[in-house]
Amino acid sequence: MPVPKPSDEAEPGDILRFYREQQGISQEDLGKVVGITNWGIVNIEKGFNPIYYKDAVAFGKTLGIDPDVLLNEYTRFCKPGYGKRIKTIRNLYGVSQYDFAEMLGADRSTVSVWEAEIEEHHPNPENYLRLTELAKNVGIEIEKLIDNPDIYQDEYTIFAKHGFGIKVQKIRKSNGMTREQFARAIGCDKNEEGFWECEFKCPSRPSYYALKRMAEVCGIDLDKLNEDPEGYECVYQDFFDKKCGRKIKSIRMAYRMKLCDFGDLLGGTGEAVSKWERNICVPEFKYVKIIERVALKKGITLAQLNECPELFEDDYEAFCKPGYGALLSDIRNSMSVSRAEFARMIGIKPSTYCLWEREQFIPNRDNYNVLKKALAEKGVSLDESYRTKNMAD
Repeated sequence: MPVPKPSDEAEPGDILRFYREQQGISQEDLGKVVGITNWGIVNIEKGFNPIYYKDAVAFGKTLGIDPDVLLNEYTRFCKPGYGKRIKTIRNLYGVSQYDFAEMLGADRSTVSVWEAEIEEHHPNPENYLRLTELAKNVGIEIEKLIDNPDIYQDEYTIFAKHGFGIKVQKIRKSNGMTREQFARAIGCDKNEEGFWECEFKCPSRPSYYALKRMAEVCGIDLDKLNEDPEGYECVYQDFFDKKCGRKIKSIRMAYRMKLCDFGDLLGGTGEAVSKWERNICVPEFKYVKIIERVALKKGITLAQLNECPELFEDDYEAFCKPGYGALLSDIRNSMSVSRAEFARMIGIKPSTYCLWEREQFIPNRDNYNVLKKALAEKGVSLDESYRTKNMAD
């Protein structure tokens, strides 16, 4: 014969009454055993008062039943560990106790007491309903949260879980900053930032949000970085790390610009561009974004430059390599003109041109540009293929 049990729709109070009556225990006697007044038992069975976990344990022990059958979703949430559940919801919003209290319409001290589970003070049913709304908004299922709050890890916990040192380093390098510059940007001490990268110390939660902002600036996908800190490719980090100056020079060469003109194009100075190209320093990130846009107008991506920094060669520098005198002599002879005539063609003194052919004096960039233009008008090219062909001959 099947053992009778409450209906599936029965409320906790109805379930308590069912088992009490089944065992022939009066409300008064049950109240004396568990330390609750007779009227307290009456109010619980009528559903006026909830059955919290502590009382459910006492009832279960007396009636020989599982305490959990006397709990509903609200009182299960209020079981020991409710502080961690509340903190999990708050952390997924990434806010302080003060801000979370405002979201709940409560006091900051109240939220603090709940999270610390001080003297079993927990949210009332109205607070709980608001908590469930907030939880739902960030994708939390209350039943799963009650069973295992650890399955809902907030972004800070995920970031700090493993490999946070390499993550911090990649964010810093992708912004093209030294440790000192980066520490200043996120509002911490240089030594502390160094401890993070060495994983001697984990960034605090407030520091994480500063790191997150810096990651967003340079387009780092934190979800992908968390998945594979070592393997995540940071295009800007690679840009700064590998021959940054040569990459900038390749872009400038694609525009065939002087340092000062390229500096104007970027909204900076030729002196700054010169320092970048000589690897004395790297550009601030705001300039890198401009450099990227300028490169894209020439169909060049940073990824291409990271793969091949020498994407564009400086034809002037290529011209000035040893052998430029012989090249000029070959070109002049192929045109059947004297040195004096050739010098007049490009607007310089014959004596100066003689020094070029003897490689006793290197033409400056302006001289080279005039030479290149004059020869182009005659259908003659100064590019490397011409040099290679003529030198071979």
